[in-house]
Amino acid sequence: MAPPSPVTVAVIGAGPGGMFFCHALESYRRELKELGDDAALANLPVVTCLERAPGPGGVWRTTARAPSGSCTSSVLDASADETQEQEREQETANANANNTMYDALWTNGPKEAIEFFDYTFDEHFGG
Repeated sequence: MAPPSPVTVAVIGAGPGGMFFCHALESYRRELKELGDDAALANLPVVTCLERAPGPGGVWRTTARAPSGSCTSSVLDASADETQEQEREQETANANANNTMYDALWTNGPKEAIEFFDYTFDEHFGG
């Protein structure tokens, strides 16, 4: 008899909830690898995270755009015309349409309630 196939899970959105779920699962996967528990590893779900925005962040994504001429994640063709630029701006606006955060906001609650157990705000900010 063949071993059962792992469960397949779709995480809808790479916002705070989706990122925390994926982080927790990956942390558990690493722990099982260190313990050499191949049976438990085989039972972990196969996860696909679906995100409509060009990157993770959810409500934490900002609508700020990089200034013209600066390095961005996508390389702009030097011959790109104004229509292509307008399309990129509209895609960015659509991806961030429901954003309620602002650029300078790091947390709107107690940091201890939302930081990762293995990567704290103090580690990130050098405190």
